[in-house]
Amino acid sequence: MTVPNFLLPMNLQYFAEEQEANEKPTQEVEEKEASEQASNETAKETVKKEEPEAPVVPAAEMEALKNKLAEIENSKAELESKIAEKDKEVSDTTTKVSDYEKALTKIVDQRLAGIPETIAALMPENLSVAEKLAWVEKAEVAIPKEENATEEKPKVIETIGQPTPVKTEVEVDLKDLTASQKLSNYFQEFFGK
Repeated sequence: MTVPNFLLPMNLQYFAEEQEANEKPTQEVEEKEASEQASNETAKETVKKEEPEAPVVPAAEMEALKNKLAEIENSKAELESKIAEKDKEVSDTTTKVSDYEKALTKIVDQRLAGIPETIAALMPENLSVAEKLAWVEKAEVAIPKEENATEEKPKVIETIGQPTPVKTEVEVDLKDLTASQKLSNYFQEFFGK
C-alpha cells in the first residue's frame, strides 16, 4: 500500500489572509476593463473608416427603379381592393349563416315541443344546432306511436248471457224431426230465411 493514493489534495489558499486576496483581483479586474475599453475604441474607429459611401446610381437606372416602385404600388392597391371585397363577402356570409342558424333553432325548438318532457330532458346541453336536430330526429323515431284515432275501439259486449250465433250449418237427419220442424225446414229452403 502506498500512502499518496489515500491523500486528498489540499487548497492552501483557504488559510490565506482575506485582504491580500481581495486587493489582487480588483487590480486585475480594473486592468482588464481598461484594456477592453481601449480595444473597443479602436474597433469603432476601424468600423467607421470601413463604412462605404452611398453608391452613385445613373439616371436611367433611377427611372427604372421609380417605374418598378409605381408598378408595385399599383399592384398593392389592387390587392387591397380585392381584400376589401373578400372581407365584404365574408361579412355577408356570416350574416347568412347566423340567419340560417336562427331559423334552424326555431325548427328544432318546434320539433322538440312535440317530444314528451321525459325524453326531451335526456338531450345533452352542449350540442350544436345541427347535432340537436339529429338528436330530435332520433328521439322522434324512438317515441312509441299512439294508436290511430280512426281505428275502432272494441265494442262493449251487449249480449252478455245470450247464446253466441253459430255460423256453421249443422245437418240433421230428416227422419228424426217432428212434422212442424219438417215443414219449417222446407219453407226455409224454398222461400229463404
